[in-house]
Amino acid sequence: MDKRIDDPVFLTQRYKFGDLLTKNGLTGEGAEIGVYQGEFSMFVRSRWNGKMMFLIDRWEHVDGYRDIMNKKQSVQNSNFQAVLEKFKDDSGVSIFRMDSMEAVGRFGDGDLDWVYIDADHSYNACKADIEEWSKKVRIGGIVAGHDYLDGTYSIGEFGVKSAVDEYVGKHGYKLMLSGDHKNKFRTWYFVKDH
Repeated sequence: MDKRIDDPVFLTQRYKFGDLLTKNGLTGEGAEIGVYQGEFSMFVRSRWNGKMMFLIDRWEHVDGYRDIMNKKQSVQNSNFQAVLEKFKDDSGVSIFRMDSMEAVGRFGDGDLDWVYIDADHSYNACKADIEEWSKKVRIGGIVAGHDYLDGTYSIGEFGVKSAVDEYVGKHGYKLMLSGDHKNKFRTWYFVKDH
């Protein structure tokens, strides 16, 4: 049996992220970077007893960026409208249609209990997201993201693993991965304990 199961920050699967936050008392404000159609946002929101959840996505087609989620602009607009509709009656959700590097400037250092990064999966973009959004998470909060892998796949190009490994190595954080070892698109996370 994996001893991490008893760890208060162990995440068995991505869709229990809201439970992990609530269980660890991270019930202030948090941000999801990269929302797409808002399905994961709904899972987090339904299982998290938090004060305010910020949903941030550019919902914009980017020429030259290879990712299955980089749909044509009409689909991006439709996805944005779908997210607005999903959360129209939830005063605990605030939606920002902008690039993550533009949005990060709207938050002060240490303002957030958590951040979940699942936007541009290229190495450079992921590295920038981790470096800048980690500053916005308070000590004791959680920095997390999706798709912990590197390489070129039919669905896109990924440099997430390298960006994450580099950051946690440089800053001395304990990296954890969601429990589904068979899933190569795992959630990565660490507690910002210093």
